[in-house]
Amino acid sequence: MHLLRSCLLTPRKLRFRAKFKCSAAGLTNGVQHVTNLLSTFTSGEPVRGDLILIHAFPLDHRLWQHLLDNPPDGFRVIAMDLPGFGSSPIDVIGGRDGYDMGAVAELIASTARSHGIERAVFGGCSMGGYACFAVLSAFPEMVSGLLLSDTRASADSDAAREGRMAVIEAVERLGISAVASSMPSRLLGETTLSTNPELVEKIRSIITDQNPDAVIGALAAMARRRDSSDLLGGIDVPTTVVVGSEDALVTTDEAETLASAISGCELEVLDAVGHLPALEAPGEFAVIVKQLLERVSSP
Repeated sequence: MHLLRSCLLTPRKLRFRAKFKCSAAGLTNGVQHVTNLLSTFTSGEPVRGDLILIHAFPLDHRLWQHLLDNPPDGFRVIAMDLPGFGSSPIDVIGGRDGYDMGAVAELIASTARSHGIERAVFGGCSMGGYACFAVLSAFPEMVSGLLLSDTRASADSDAAREGRMAVIEAVERLGISAVASSMPSRLLGETTLSTNPELVEKIRSIITDQNPDAVIGALAAMARRRDSSDLLGGIDVPTTVVVGSEDALVTTDEAETLASAISGCELEVLDAVGHLPALEAPGEFAVIVKQLLERVSSP
């Protein structure tokens, strides 16, 4: 069940949708492309357009497995691995010390153009949302729509920066296990944690696969990222903000504030879902994506 709200935040209608548990199996669809830019996984044909997806921290393209397995009609789905995550080498950004959201945006844009893309719908979850804002700031002409899942436009608070620095220190001491052991309980909602042990283990496994230097670099980049709130009033493309009702990292109030600042934005609150709707409620999330793409492609 999820609640659709307009940017004025008045309930429009309550819809019921079936939830589908994500399999712990690996990617069953999608073609991998590895270049000297970012590694990408693609599926579908760009008859109507392209959907570029940027994953959350500290995951990779597997966050978008359901959409890669079931691409929306007429759209090519391109799931990118950020530097050092998944199949992307960290060297493309100059190692962990080169990590910066502006540099990430340039890599995303260059990788998109290597696929022949000049304009696309950009979607991101959490850190992926920060990357989308960075793309919007540097390359607004490339953005035909925005999918912002469990993210915020504001910069880190002092407390959030201190928290990221503490995690960096832990990873430097203990390696990737420092986040693999603790992050699943923060990323997933209480309902998922209690009812879907396969997904909990899948998240832990994906985190374990990541490069510790990428984790450290990404944490530092997020800590020093710019406040993107000034971009919101100028967004003039179809936009959807998604948040899980059980998200412990981004509250529904924060999502409402984000959506209300964007003209024509729609807000989707997914019940009994945490920080990763694309994995916790993939069927519902896919319908939301389809509706956004319909808005983008409508005359």
